[in-house]
Amino acid sequence: MEYFPLGDLQKHMSKSGPMPETHVRTVIYQVLEGLHYMHREGFAHRDIKPGNILIKSQPPQKDWWVKLSDFGISKRIRAPTEMQSTVKGTREYMAPELLFPKSGVQVNNQACDMWSLGEMAHRMLAATAAFPSLDALFHCMIRPDSWRFQELGQHGASDSAESFICALMRPTPEHRLPSGKALEHEWIQPCKPSGVKLTPLRASTSIMQSNITTPGLVTNPAPNSWATISSGASALTLGQDQNLGVPIPEAISNSSNEPTTIQVEQPKPTGRIKDAARLASGSADKTVKIWDPATGACISTLKGHSGWVGSVAWSHDAARLASGSADETVKIWDAATGACISTLKGHSRSVESVAWSHDAARLASGSRHRTVKIWDPATGACISTLKGHSDSVGSVAWSHDAARLASGSADETVKIWDPATGACISTLKGHSGLVESVAWSHDAARLVSGSRDRTVKIWDPATGACVSTLKGHSYWVWSVAWSHDAARLASGSADKTVKIWDPATGACISTLEGHSGSVESVAWSHDADRLASGSRDRTVKIWDPATGACISTLKGHSYWVWSVAWLIGEKGAV
Repeated sequence: MEYFPLGDLQKHMSKSGPMPETHVRTVIYQVLEGLHYMHREGFAHRDIKPGNILIKSQPPQKDWWVKLSDFGISKRIRAPTEMQSTVKGTREYMAPELLFPKSGVQVNNQACDMWSLGEMAHRMLAATAAFPSLDALFHCMIRPDSWRFQELGQHGASDSAESFICALMRPTPEHRLPSGKALEHEWIQPCKPSGVKLTPLRASTSIMQSNITTPGLVTNPAPNSWATISSGASALTLGQDQNLGVPIPEAISNSSNEPTTIQVEQPKPTGRIKDAARLASGSADKTVKIWDPATGACISTLKGHSGWVGSVAWSHDAARLASGSADETVKIWDAATGACISTLKGHSRSVESVAWSHDAARLASGSRHRTVKIWDPATGACISTLKGHSDSVGSVAWSHDAARLASGSADETVKIWDPATGACISTLKGHSGLVESVAWSHDAARLVSGSRDRTVKIWDPATGACVSTLKGHSYWVWSVAWSHDAARLASGSADKTVKIWDPATGACISTLEGHSGSVESVAWSHDADRLASGSRDRTVKIWDPATGACISTLKGHSYWVWSVAWLIGEKGAV
């Protein structure tokens, strides 16, 4: 038996912190060579981690020389995918299909090895896990192109290194680089001797491939279920995530665009809400629902999107409803019949936000492709494309007079645009995290933004100055909304609460608690008598902002509620 006095890679990493990229590449290349040999011969390792990488030599005395060890749970692969009776491996390095198994779905153990290798490379380069929590990982599975391996860039990793790790850690296993193709990646090339040719994988053991041409995450992975993982004699139960408290979701069928059918418990009439009131919600179950908030009844379910619905907005004439989706489209619906009037195409990434101008003559949408588009809803034509953000646009909002358009972005800025010319008038800087939501006060004298830095900022749009910063949420702020009279401000957060603020003083008036998952969206009724919130707990709640009481809980969505929008039939006032 060979002796390795330098120990294993885990011991080295615990002392060194982030490793130089050239060192990481050398180690990963050597491990990848061994892994490729195993895969070529029809085996999977099933426990790739630094603790199983033994060091024979290392700088500064000699060059890196490592060996892959511990084949105790390695397995011969009888078919490209197999059913798993038990899950083996180390939790921190497990692929999502092992952590969140879906009933009846087979597992590709070699693809799981590649995920583990990507996780190991990330920890070597950044000295931290690729995903800080189980909820973050699950969020990436649902909205993959929203995730950025920001720690890599902060530690000086090259774009090539990031693309290599992204290609290994695609949420869907069939889209991950197999070992042979990973050895051909540009990041690995400096380690390879010239003239080396790889023996291709046997057809019987190659993983399902989907024309992988560029690195990066697949755009529409199928969400998997959360379940109990049995590992040896013990069981690891994945319940609520410590950070966000998201309850375990049921498995969602990916065989069609139809949502799961469930029985809806009709809440009792709430009273005090005008008969003409309507509430819309968009969900990760790919549907838009229209509710009667007075009775809690679901009036209609609008189906047609092939991806999650991240944003909904009513036109101010009450005739139309717009929705933006991960299927890269904006749909306009007839509010009376539920028919899809038109589908606006032009974005090349998920549509994160939609907003009508007050006269309903224009519609704006923000996309993960870093752009804002302005549409003519009557013809479906794209009037202009606003470019300037360096990352995805998560929110758009018109000023009441439609003279200005605001956008919030993952580049941590808010931009104010002249929609007539497409020019960026000003860029508001101050947030230290992704800006998830923006909203104008009705008089356009103030602009508010909510961010992953856990704060709400109020801006003077005329000067670009930050007037005040509201602190109180313990996690990301997903949504902000002004009351119509601008006397109050609401915010929804990943800490599962809704907060109501006095924008004049910055004081938190009340904290509304009741959701069991992250609050993704908040919206005021026109008279500010009610406040609605949509959550990852799959419900919409209606609150009395004066007392903080939850009046009713609307149930019917089979997955996370991303967006809520309130309409009241007073000439379409919203």
